[in-house]
Amino acid sequence: MRNFSPGYKIGNIADQQVPSWDTGRVMQVTSDDIPAEVDPRQWHVVEDQGPVGSCQGVALSSVLEHCYFIDTAGENVSLSKMAAYRFSQEEDGIKGDTGSTLSGGAAAAKKGVCEERFFPYAEEYQRKIPSIARSNRSKFRIEVAQKLSGPDYSEQVRRWIGSGKGSVVIGVKWTKSMDQDRISKYVYRGSGGGHAVAITGYTKDELVICQSWGDRIFDGGYQYITDNALNECLGYGWNLAMAYSDLKDIELMREYPSFNKIGDMFS
Repeated sequence: MRNFSPGYKIGNIADQQVPSWDTGRVMQVTSDDIPAEVDPRQWHVVEDQGPVGSCQGVALSSVLEHCYFIDTAGENVSLSKMAAYRFSQEEDGIKGDTGSTLSGGAAAAKKGVCEERFFPYAEEYQRKIPSIARSNRSKFRIEVAQKLSGPDYSEQVRRWIGSGKGSVVIGVKWTKSMDQDRISKYVYRGSGGGHAVAITGYTKDELVICQSWGDRIFDGGYQYITDNALNECLGYGWNLAMAYSDLKDIELMREYPSFNKIGDMFS
């Protein structure tokens, strides 16, 4: 299993206290209402967190970039991964490169994250947040951050993404069972650390994980997890899924900008 710096603070009480979403509202969207597939490669750039424990920040910036892509009908933006990480830590009250929580990320995302050019990523922890990063964060923010509740996590994630609401970050105990291109079974037992990743796309049978370990691992930096494996994973108490949206009214649906089929991505 890959060695990585602590990133997601697994077992954090504040994460458990985030309100769970009314799943009935999400599930009002049917499979007929959403695209058969959503391919994140049209807007997502695979990042490498390096030795920094910034996985939650990298995942959070991906979520905000995804929201911007949908809202602008296809425009791309590069948001600061380090700002997302450090702003999350400020909300958590965490000092030093020891990771962050999903609840801290949610609070930070509601205030916004600046563009990458205002706080460029470096493969070492940045203690000081530039003032320009603070003054340019409000344009890119979310309105809703809610925890998903089971048992049908995978279908909720698929309908959340497919209806154009936004995307999802999961924070989990990352075990050896997840160190493969295609994850068909989750095993909680054994060694592992906390890790957060964004889920921003799907096919009929799998959901697409955007990793933060560079494009030389897995399938160019992407992994594919089956519905059953995701439901197993999120069924363990400390593993969480947080859904994000820039929409004030999440009853709304947005169409995706002319998505291509994922096609042979999975062949």
